[in-house]
Amino acid sequence: MMFAVAPVILFLFAAAPQEPSIDALFAEALRTSPTPARLREQHRYWVSEGADPADDNYRERLQAGLAADRKAAALRVDPDTLGDACLDLRLDQGCAVEQAGFLNDAPGGGRLYWQIQQGASAEDGVGGGIVLLRPEGDRLRPVLWDFEAWRYEAPEWVTDEDGVSMLVLRGLSRGASGSPMDLLFRWDDTAWRQIDTGAWPDQVPALADGLTLQSGVRIDYRTLRGVSPLWRSRDGGCCPTGGLAELKFEIRDDVLRLVEVDRHTP
Repeated sequence: MMFAVAPVILFLFAAAPQEPSIDALFAEALRTSPTPARLREQHRYWVSEGADPADDNYRERLQAGLAADRKAAALRVDPDTLGDACLDLRLDQGCAVEQAGFLNDAPGGGRLYWQIQQGASAEDGVGGGIVLLRPEGDRLRPVLWDFEAWRYEAPEWVTDEDGVSMLVLRGLSRGASGSPMDLLFRWDDTAWRQIDTGAWPDQVPALADGLTLQSGVRIDYRTLRGVSPLWRSRDGGCCPTGGLAELKFEIRDDVLRLVEVDRHTP
């Protein structure tokens, strides 16, 4: 007796691609970012908040930043168009060129061109951007860029009291306080190296009478000094009454460090 055997059909399902971990994304972002010190500061904050490793918001920010960094590294720009249209990197909604120009006598020779943008992105809402570029043949190649601040000032060279030349990119944060979000770089004969300007607030000592620093400090990078109002516990955010603090800094191992706080009472 013969028996018919029904054919067996196997269905093979391809495994869905796994999302890279936050740690893997962060490591890749560090390799491509021109502002690794700021990226580390943001990552420290994320870790200190005890965020879920699967936090989609932070993952999306890392992915958006990584995409912008890769796009910037591959971009080549006609210098004649720098003042006309935003370089298409991060601000994808209503972007406009706020300022554009160049700095002469850039380290390594030649000019350092720059563009300041104002617009918005899906990740961050309304904000600003700054891109710095160097000539490469008859085109311009981005070498530094940032989109974390709300607004930016024109870049400037400064030389501190020890004769060290630095590139300063001043930015202001979102919100009513408009705290400084400065970026500081030095040239090491081959590339721009970021100086970490975000570590010093954790070095502020406990002040007498419960006084605190509540807003950002505008630092003069020529003298490495800054002045800030002091708040008493009863003060509103608008109206500090605790006098002034003069802050003195140094740059060591590419980190801006607080070395002294002098209080001046009202």
